[in-house]
Amino acid sequence: IDQGRVVLEGEKDGKKYSFESGKIRDTWWNNIAYVPQAAQSVLNPIVRLKTQFLDSIPKDQKKNEKPEETLVRVADYLKELNLSPDALESFPFQLSGGMRQRAIIALATFMSPGVVLADEPTTALDVTIQAQVLETMKDLRKKFGSAMIMITHDLGVVAQNCEYVAIMYAGEAVEYGTLADIFTGENHH
Repeated sequence: IDQGRVVLEGEKDGKKYSFESGKIRDTWWNNIAYVPQAAQSVLNPIVRLKTQFLDSIPKDQKKNEKPEETLVRVADYLKELNLSPDALESFPFQLSGGMRQRAIIALATFMSPGVVLADEPTTALDVTIQAQVLETMKDLRKKFGSAMIMITHDLGVVAQNCEYVAIMYAGEAVEYGTLADIFTGENHH
């Protein structure tokens, strides 16, 4: 894509978001969360989770608090995601796949984003852990009033978690509609 524009929260009240190089980090962390499909490829395996949390928060968002105070807020947030605050002392390789995925969800959403972009957030998780992770994401969406964009090929996940669906083919949206429209229609063959 070499042209176009992104409109976040409409163009109201003179509020504009910058997606220019060098300025995107502020827009990203304050408004958009990204939950990748493979937490182990995003988390640094040789850095404790607490350091990764502290490093991920933009300097202007640290609320003039000491790192220890920030970690108390992070620990409380982890409890909300059914993850023990003890995980902050762990290296990512010491956590199970489900715990790593919840940690990456916590890392991505700690700044209370308006939009959560989830790319195959339950890949390689067993069905029980998948259900727990999806429930966690639903709870976060309700808590923050966030929109969630979920990228997945798993139609079961779509059926249980999505209201609107876009079917993509070769980088283009070939169908778009409500969940019922997509699952009962036979438009794309």
